[in-house]
Amino acid sequence: MAEITLSRASRVSKVSKVSNLRGVGLFYIMSLIGVFSFFISFPFNGNDTFLVNHVVAMARVGLAPVMKYIVYFLGIISLIDLYARRERFFRDGANIFMSVAKMIGFIMLTMVVFNHGPEFLLTPEAGPAVLFKILIPITITVVVAAIFLPFLLDYGLIDFFGVLARPVMRPVFKAPGLSAVIAVSAFLGNFSIGHIAVDMLQKKGRLTMRESVLIGTGFCTVSVGFLMLLSSAFGLDQYWNFYFWSAFIITIVVTIFQARIWPTSTKPDRCLEGCTPNLEKEFKTNLLRNAYNEGINVAQHQKSFVSREKLILKESILVVAAFATGVNFFATGGVLIYQYTPLIQYAAYIFYPILKLVQIPAYDLWTASQACAISFLDFSLPMIVITQGGEEMALATRYVMAVVPVSAIIFLGAFIPCIMSTSIRVSLFELIVIWFERIVITILIAGVVAMLYF
Repeated sequence: MAEITLSRASRVSKVSKVSNLRGVGLFYIMSLIGVFSFFISFPFNGNDTFLVNHVVAMARVGLAPVMKYIVYFLGIISLIDLYARRERFFRDGANIFMSVAKMIGFIMLTMVVFNHGPEFLLTPEAGPAVLFKILIPITITVVVAAIFLPFLLDYGLIDFFGVLARPVMRPVFKAPGLSAVIAVSAFLGNFSIGHIAVDMLQKKGRLTMRESVLIGTGFCTVSVGFLMLLSSAFGLDQYWNFYFWSAFIITIVVTIFQARIWPTSTKPDRCLEGCTPNLEKEFKTNLLRNAYNEGINVAQHQKSFVSREKLILKESILVVAAFATGVNFFATGGVLIYQYTPLIQYAAYIFYPILKLVQIPAYDLWTASQACAISFLDFSLPMIVITQGGEEMALATRYVMAVVPVSAIIFLGAFIPCIMSTSIRVSLFELIVIWFERIVITILIAGVVAMLYF
């Protein structure tokens, strides 16, 4: 009897060792692939960036002749999904508005793809610009990033760094440590990568509704590539290092304020309905050892890679399908509002006294005010101030306007449809409020930095 017991114990011990060895192997191999995919830049085809962006660039070139039809097909999927899940999409006023916007967006997409419709929609600066400069790049980026995200999210890497970052992230940002990894991946990729990551983690019970809203609206900003574009457009190339790091730090500081004010602070601090809570553990001592053990444990119990990829691709297709219609409506509508109505000029008056408070030169105030108002429509639109102010604009003004679209984060063109296509529980009105809070705080902080530095 004793021999049988020892034999069983021996088999259990061997199985445990094999399982632990598998966990260690998966943790290192998958995490290294994830780090290489999102964080290690290398030159290829004339571009010096990380693997995911290289794949996106190749896909954009290879699929260029058919991408507008792929986006149109995704638009059809979006309409089918609206009907199939109509109980969800038509449950209240905000969702009904977003659903109607998607239907109108599909009609507009049809006109642009087949080049048949009113002239104001088909001008190069309106519908076609939205299709080729926003819809197609975001569609490719989201799908490619979703394929690689399991390496970053599922095999213990974010759990390892989450344990290490928690002592800072929790008291300062009221967010879990893993949000630091999401923030960096979004900053190196783009906001859609962050939204997909938050959506996945929330559905797995890793994030509460409040944490998801905070990370999705406070950390998922535009990419480094766009900062380079802003730096060049606003004549800040010689101050690149200062601009890059100050914009990043200002974005983080604004998020600290956001976490403590309405509506983010009042969001429910519980997991989604139907999700089994699997929140980040708290360790007081031996952080490095506990972080390593936590990463190994997650990798060891992870489901098969193929099943995860199937699920992720299914969810990603539904997300980009919603982009095809929702983003098209808001981005195109934003361009048309700016071109044909005085609404942006009226909204600019809100920011005029705030910019004056931080001593933006009088001759730049009106242009800068319009740039702030325009940023809500699309993150790239503030660059139009260059055509108005040009190199005659004060360096401090150009710096503040270059920081605003990065730190304010939220915009109607793609960000809002993107986040509202996920499971993140935030309404359109709340997103508008958060945008306004962030842009006001950004102007005050960036204005002070500009006064001190320039």
